Amino acid sequence: MKYFREDFTLKSTKIGTITLDILAEQNFVLYFYPKDNTSGCTLEAMEFAELYDEFR
Repeated sequence: MKYFREDFTLKSTKIGTITLDILAEQNFVLYFYPKDNTSGCTLEAMEFAELYDEFR
């Protein structure tokens, strides 16, 4: 985990709280996007979805 300097906590709508320690137990992709309902957000999300199988 050389890219993260500090632990963090995120809220999930599916599993509650997520921490770096939980994520570090397996490979993961942490995806952020700029803002809901914007053209940039939509394009990024579509491209990310297209690559889903490569991340699996």
